Amino acid sequence: MSRSTALRTLTSQVQALDIKFTTQSFGEDGQPFALPTQPMHPEKLIKATPVTVKNCKSAANDSKFRVLFSAVDNTHTTPPAVVKAMHDEFELELDVCATKQTAVCKHYYSPEVDGLAQEWTGVCWMNPPYGKELIRWMEKAYLSAQHNGATVICLVPARTDTKWWHDYALKADEIRFIKGRLKFGHPNSKGNAAPFPSAIVIFRPQ
Repeated sequence: MSRSTALRTLTSQVQALDIKFTTQSFGEDGQPFALPTQPMHPEKLIKATPVTVKNCKSAANDSKFRVLFSAVDNTHTTPPAVVKAMHDEFELELDVCATKQTAVCKHYYSPEVDGLAQEWTGVCWMNPPYGKELIRWMEKAYLSAQHNGATVICLVPARTDTKWWHDYALKADEIRFIKGRLKFGHPNSKGNAAPFPSAIVIFRPQ
């Protein structure tokens, strides 16, 4: 292969991205984040089959952090400093993937109503299961911004080599790489630093 041919081949693999890339850091977690009222499901729900959630007794103190890699467990909590910063900036309205114990918004979708089957509108927060189902949550976030006028702020692993990252994260309006490692928790345990870097991926209405 000639040098000119090699350069043309290389150039054809380069994709221009219209994304704002930034970094963000968070202070030490203080008191746990608390909503002024108990979170509740929105009044209008689409009938859906409940999602079975595993009983994650290993929780966040597991040495391999299995709870964060489970495709059907969403009981890990968002670090309070992250929640407060996102509320202050975006005024979050709907937690699309939570339980009553982990919800960080007035309204939330639990496994019982299956957030993937519901309509996402307004300003949404998404801290999804980090297993193989993550691509479905990212697709839903992207489509909700494209077609429903939603703003979806996603807290996800910064796995830049994965299919879901290239198919959906790189279609976001903004990606913020988080400095350091976040400490995720479980409602019944202390949090340990995650074994992976994290990012905040923001989909805005088009």
